[in-house]
Amino acid sequence: MPHSNDGRVSEGLKDTNSINDDLAKRSRAIRAQLGLSQTDVARALHVTRGFISNVENGRVNMSMRLMIYYARLMNVSLDEIAGLTDKEYLSTSLDHAIMEEVSKLSLQQKQNLLDSLRGPQEAT
Repeated sequence: MPHSNDGRVSEGLKDTNSINDDLAKRSRAIRAQLGLSQTDVARALHVTRGFISNVENGRVNMSMRLMIYYARLMNVSLDEIAGLTDKEYLSTSLDHAIMEEVSKLSLQQKQNLLDSLRGPQEAT
């Protein structure tokens, strides 16, 4: 006897398949952008190259724990891997990362950076 939520379940499965496909594409793109081979990633994560290939082709999913290690390795957030980073968060995150790097500079380096960002000034 069919349940009343059968339609919702099948819709949920479609959404999950789409998310898995997107995750596969994003993980492949992130790895390629960093110039890493599947073997490089597999060694760093202590898995086989075949497992990484299967992830990137959407045949298997990484566990949450492995996904966390993958994100750290690639220097990205889990949201970015999942494709859930909204523009406001990305902007705030980028601002924070810039400020963190600027805080490490000497006073003279900060002044030089500020001068570079402002560009040529008109003589007054």
